[in-house]
Amino acid sequence: MKTETKPVRVLVLCADRSASYGRYVHITGHISHASDAHTEGFRDQPYGCDSEILNVRVSSQADERANEFYALELGYRAHDKVTLEESQRAVKLLAPIERRLAKMYATEGSPQGIGAWINRVARATGCAMVIIFNRERHEKTGNGYQSHSVGDAVFAVRHMATELLDWARGVEVKQAA
Repeated sequence: MKTETKPVRVLVLCADRSASYGRYVHITGHISHASDAHTEGFRDQPYGCDSEILNVRVSSQADERANEFYALELGYRAHDKVTLEESQRAVKLLAPIERRLAKMYATEGSPQGIGAWINRVARATGCAMVIIFNRERHEKTGNGYQSHSVGDAVFAVRHMATELLDWARGVEVKQAA
């Protein structure tokens, strides 16, 4: 008897910097399957997969005046038009995740920064790990991916956020040799 294994879910994060109207930084992410997370472009829907969880998105931003990331949002990827059926699927998907996050808030208190928030989103969505994609590292070395356990992601995301906030404030960031 052949048993079918479920794909391992991961939360893939990426940082973006913009200096067009001030210095803004964004951390965005989406759910993927571990087998697809390290492919260029992060295929959203593996062939034969109709898993709605892959439509979950996270986003946050900060600017040169911020001490911490703000606008931490959990959402559903939608196209330029949303049908009633798609919106019902989004509600059906996001409602239990939001309930899990609310329960964590009630038992653990407010998340202390974006690292703790990402940890909670990963746990609420059933992710086994968090993968951080760094474009600069990818351009220099050809591999810009770092995998972290959900627990270790708190510190890894906090470190990434600190580097981004320093950039937004114009602080020179020294690269490790």
